[in-house]
Amino acid sequence: MSHHMTFSGGLMILLMLLGAFLMFAPSARGKRLCLGLLAASLIAVALLLGFTRSVWLASAARVLFLVCAECAMYCRFCTRKRKVGGQHMGVNDRTIAQGLDYIRRNPGIRDVILSGGDPLLLADEKLDAILAALRAIPHVEIIRIGSRTPVVLPQRITMGLIRVLRKYHPLYLNTHFNHPDEITVTAAKACARLADAGIPLGNQTVLLRGVNDDPAVLTRLMQKLLATRGRTYCVYPATRGHG
Repeated sequence: MSHHMTFSGGLMILLMLLGAFLMFAPSARGKRLCLGLLAASLIAVALLLGFTRSVWLASAARVLFLVCAECAMYCRFCTRKRKVGGQHMGVNDRTIAQGLDYIRRNPGIRDVILSGGDPLLLADEKLDAILAALRAIPHVEIIRIGSRTPVVLPQRITMGLIRVLRKYHPLYLNTHFNHPDEITVTAAKACARLADAGIPLGNQTVLLRGVNDDPAVLTRLMQKLLATRGRTYCVYPATRGHG
């Protein structure tokens, strides 16, 4: 980023000088020369910005890795609702292999978030293979999973799944309770299984009008989360999306 900012300041001065010369150049030849330099400067900007952007992406410490195209429940407020559950989501064995290869080739990546869709809808064997591949990459230190299955399909949190997940610590799971009534007895048992396996539980809550936009409701939600050994990771307002 520092290269980009330094270059931008110098470029601004250069363009101002070229603009002034173009305006006051006494001859047509001088104007043509100035236009040529201006065009070359703009090309240099495009090349440098492309290079800087590539380096920034390659050196990012955290990546979001889409490994599943389906969810157990389709939420109206989802920012990817126009994609999940359809063919155009484009998640398959080939894209997963490409994602793993990208992570291997970029040693700046230390934190991988599995998302989708819902990664916990994958078969145990497939999820096991993805986690094993990530753990085999030396520079990947932390693996996170974003999943709403503890909320809407707690029966998915089986002991077989737990045996898979507990092999790949440090592994974190962020789930998605929006209202205290969603923390049912079955959901609490699913969270307990995850916590007993040593998996830290975070919770992402979307602020929804008429659902949880009340301090008393949010307070009760956070109290019940703590009772299930989960902690609030973030509360955020819904953003506009297509679909």
